Amino acid sequence: MAELLTLEPVLPSLVEMSVGADTLVAASPLMQFVYEHGHQPDSYLATAPGRETFWSSHRNGLVSYKRFGRHILVSGGLIAAPSDRAELLREFLEFAKSRRWRVSFFCIPEEDLPVFREAGYIANKIGEDAIIDLRTVTFAGKSFEWVRRQSNYCIRHGVTVEEIRPHELSQHEWAGILNELEDVCRDTMKMKPQVSELTFFDGSLGAHKLGFRRLFVARTQQEEGSRIEGYVVCNPMNGGESWSTEIYRHRADSVRGTVPYLFHQIALRMQAEGVQHLNLCIALARNCEQPIPNDKPFLRNSLAFFRDHFSVLFDLEGIDHFKSRFRPAYVNSHVCTPPGISPGSIFATVRACGLLNISPWKTTNLVWQRLWKKRTHANANAAE
Repeated sequence: MAELLTLEPVLPSLVEMSVGADTLVAASPLMQFVYEHGHQPDSYLATAPGRETFWSSHRNGLVSYKRFGRHILVSGGLIAAPSDRAELLREFLEFAKSRRWRVSFFCIPEEDLPVFREAGYIANKIGEDAIIDLRTVTFAGKSFEWVRRQSNYCIRHGVTVEEIRPHELSQHEWAGILNELEDVCRDTMKMKPQVSELTFFDGSLGAHKLGFRRLFVARTQQEEGSRIEGYVVCNPMNGGESWSTEIYRHRADSVRGTVPYLFHQIALRMQAEGVQHLNLCIALARNCEQPIPNDKPFLRNSLAFFRDHFSVLFDLEGIDHFKSRFRPAYVNSHVCTPPGISPGSIFATVRACGLLNISPWKTTNLVWQRLWKKRTHANANAAE
């Protein structure tokens, strides 16, 4: 009989494992399993506080989810070896059915769609994962000119990139870094209409221990000392063969190009380590209007409408454009849902996406800033 476990199961104590460039972390059995078998950019979020975790009967697979009433939202995919995913899905859906839950699975790759369709689920394309192949990329030539220009600008302005390894720091030093990262995050949130960070589709620092994740920061030296300009947190995939740039933040007044410079440096460093892919995570709504067999037109059209008309809430096209500068390959990502349209599931998704966590004042201010910027550009063009 499969069982439900909240957060980490009661299993043997922590073990030390290496990850990345000679980094050691104290890994719980849950962290270790997700590190080895998570194959999605957000799989490692299964280790975050507040997640509920279902283990298969043979403990060779798990599903991480959050519950909104009887509506269940799953992220991170089917965390198991490919041969075990069908059985994991069957057991979890039996478990959910016994509780009259309706389950939706987000960011499911093409390779896993057959097991969902076999279970009676319907797939809708919701975007495309942007993936840099570190085995072949050189960042040379005209197509990468923009990336190199951002990096060169940061280098000229004294920006350096370093990886932070908490196990090498004292508790006091790590606490100081976390406080500064919180300042950077607050600065980022000032530029967004959301009141706070998302709690389901995005990761966080602080309460969620870094674990196998890797933290890279961009610093500048100032009169009062060094300052963190921005940071990126990378999630492991497939036992460290691949990584995803799951969280990235920067100060409002950071050196121009800080985030692309971080991405560029992370790619080069991981390439030197022998990492195969750097996943820039999903470009949500990218080509989502493309129908796939037996999908739900309502979901497809709604996502495209949101992308095209609500950029002030989530600038999906801007995010897509930024990721495209790294000339990634793209792979389709899907949401898998039961037949029919469920208003309750849609509401749960809207809530999880943070659309109910919007500040009217910040949104109004952002709209005004964009309108003023457009007007300024129009006047400048007219003067020419």
